[in-house]
Amino acid sequence: MLTIAGYQLKKEIEKESISFLKPTRYGHISYCKNHISFDSETSHLKEIGWMYQWCYKFQNQIIVGRTPQEFVDSLLKISELYSLHQNEKIVIYVHNLSYDFTYLNDFLIQYGEVKIFAIDSHKILKVSWRNFEFRCSWILSNMSLEKWANFLNTKHRKKVGEIDYSTIRFQDSDLSFEDWEYQVYDVLTLDDCIVTTLNNDNDTIATIPLTSTGYVRRDFRNAMRKNPKNYKDFQKWKLDVNTYKMCRRAFAGGYTHGNRFLAGKTIKANIGHFDFKSHYPSRQQLSYFPEHFLLYSVNKISESEYFELCKKYCVIANFYVKNIHLKEGITAPYIQHSKILNPNKSQKFWKENGFDGTDNGRIVNADGLFAFCYTELDWNIINRQYDFDAVVIEQVYIAERTRMNPEFLSVIDKYFTVKETEKDDYYRMKDKNKLNAGYGMCVCDPVRDEIIFDLQNQSEKAWKKENVHLNDFLIAEKLNKYYNSRNSFLTYQQGIYVTAQARYELFKLIEAIGYEYFIYADTDSIFFIMNENALKAISEYNKKIIAQNKKLGLGVKNRKGGISYYGTFEDEKDNIVVFRFLHAKCYAFVNKEGELNVTIAGVTKDNKKSGKDKVTIAEELGSIDRLHEDFIFKECGGTRTVYSYNGIHKDKIGAHDVLLASSAVILPTEKKLSSLESIEIYDTM
Repeated sequence: MLTIAGYQLKKEIEKESISFLKPTRYGHISYCKNHISFDSETSHLKEIGWMYQWCYKFQNQIIVGRTPQEFVDSLLKISELYSLHQNEKIVIYVHNLSYDFTYLNDFLIQYGEVKIFAIDSHKILKVSWRNFEFRCSWILSNMSLEKWANFLNTKHRKKVGEIDYSTIRFQDSDLSFEDWEYQVYDVLTLDDCIVTTLNNDNDTIATIPLTSTGYVRRDFRNAMRKNPKNYKDFQKWKLDVNTYKMCRRAFAGGYTHGNRFLAGKTIKANIGHFDFKSHYPSRQQLSYFPEHFLLYSVNKISESEYFELCKKYCVIANFYVKNIHLKEGITAPYIQHSKILNPNKSQKFWKENGFDGTDNGRIVNADGLFAFCYTELDWNIINRQYDFDAVVIEQVYIAERTRMNPEFLSVIDKYFTVKETEKDDYYRMKDKNKLNAGYGMCVCDPVRDEIIFDLQNQSEKAWKKENVHLNDFLIAEKLNKYYNSRNSFLTYQQGIYVTAQARYELFKLIEAIGYEYFIYADTDSIFFIMNENALKAISEYNKKIIAQNKKLGLGVKNRKGGISYYGTFEDEKDNIVVFRFLHAKCYAFVNKEGELNVTIAGVTKDNKKSGKDKVTIAEELGSIDRLHEDFIFKECGGTRTVYSYNGIHKDKIGAHDVLLASSAVILPTEKKLSSLESIEIYDTM
């Protein structure tokens, strides 16, 4: 066999000394101190795929093979060689476990039970089988292997672009030195990344989190445990079925929308692009949040009584409205059609001048009876934007207002400080990601749908999602389990209010800038036509935010010598002179230097090729005026995955005998844009 990077490639594992960590408190499992780093290569013809090459590193050995069966045989050999006890586990890291597992699962189930922990369909976190536990390193890092290795500055690096994947390879094809070198370096790079990550965080295989968010969760949990009061509050503020359902109905993400009068038009102007510094973490530091929600009234209350409650409490309520009318001049409508609680009831939408009715999922005008569930922050915005023929407020829940606890906020401040002061790109980016994850963690639903994979069902229907939210008994069971776990510490209703507070601040700025100048907003940023009044309003807003920071003792001297404060609204200094959007998550702009920047959800930044074949999204679009409904991205259109569930069988493909089973074939796809109207020019220069 070959020798690559100082390792002799072997077909059979040889026994070396291994040791195990002390059993974990979960199931008394003893993890091997050494992990396996695994990678495979696949090929396909049309929509049928197969594994033709694999490689793994265990301790100081590189083991290689050609078929999934050979890999499974090699794992069985390890169990036999080391006489492994049923509670002894060796962890196998795979960078995109969901993909590789599709090719392996049929072979694994021949030799024992396969237990899958998935966070969504085709999104596998880990797999337990015999003496092995497969884990997904992509979910751990949330980065491509190339990017992860670059961030960690590992010894070995992935040999990007050295394999032509358009060439069909079979299990009996002759593989070149370069073929093996490419794969071995994938394995060595993955192994370096795991070892470096373990060392950087003083972890072992038993303590390392399964996900990138797991590190954040651990930091916050450890901080919260320093003060016994936090657990008491957590229990005191727990949700029952009814309050949970109200909170879930009231939850909404970030506001992303554009001025409907400018959609599909090329805007030439001096265009500002400002965004909030650390928007969600800033709201966690600066805003109020609910404690325990109590039922105030099942029956109707007056609007005046409701607004009195809103002065003092966090309030979630059901709103029943008749006929919705957006006020004149509002270019950023707030109400989402998807938030209607009675979508199957009689509703009549009408259009006038091409804009009324709905606007990219937001309601402009609508006749009928509608039900919604909102926080007081949301209803405050809605009340300023809309008129209704009638409003009934029922099912009102209130909670005392509080700040997030000091221990929780201390972790946010630690991340924020590193992000603003650290000169090393890796550690700065690492803590920036942690800072953002601190919010995402807060809105994790304690009542999650069950993701089930039926290994015996050889079809796409093998993946099933059990919607537990339709059953109050299951909701109660899930809530009980959540609040009884000593690992739980997050107050779900406070997560709901993070996004509500963020939307509230965003609309403060949209209104201050002026609806007539508003172009487009996305969660924490606003694009608008620059004007003196807008800049003055932003300056006044920032003065208030800085004063609030100072009052709370917040702010950090940054790496540039200035002071960074939470939540300031800052100029991105993109120097935009031309802007165009079609709908949410689909826009482009040109700066003073003539550079084209394009952001479109579902379209990749480049076509993932190298050298002269590499094409970026901006290069493929070519011109901002080509951003219209007829444009098709062929190079950067992204991919689709075709899953086949065929069981283990042999087939003849051309002159080759191929061992086939289930497969996941990733195929390039095209992305055709959609628009609301034809191209026009709106020129303010």
